[in-house]
Amino acid sequence: MGMRKFEVGIAVKNNVEAVEFYKKVFGLELGWYEKCDDGTYFHAVMQKDGEDVFAVMNLLHDFDAEKQNIGFGARFDSEADVREAFDLLSDGGIVKEPIGSVPWSTCCATVIDKFGIGW
Repeated sequence: MGMRKFEVGIAVKNNVEAVEFYKKVFGLELGWYEKCDDGTYFHAVMQKDGEDVFAVMNLLHDFDAEKQNIGFGARFDSEADVREAFDLLSDGGIVKEPIGSVPWSTCCATVIDKFGIGW
């Protein structure tokens, strides 16, 4: 089939703020990007250790955070790192499942962040 990797793009309002937020939460860097005339990102690639993780784009319509339809999983090195990310992601967001144990992890949570993205 020739597909090398699956790429994910998330469209959010306030995407300049979102880029800075995700850099802080996940230790990401801004890779290739293109800006719109209004200073927002048309497309901004978020990277970790030089590898593309996902792209942030402009949201061109309203969204309902309770009905978000994309989610990401992130693995961290320690429970302290999970708790730090949870605190940042839940600030202004919606906690769907608080930190707890699930069959695949002893420290897991589900949050929809203030940009409407599920983590």
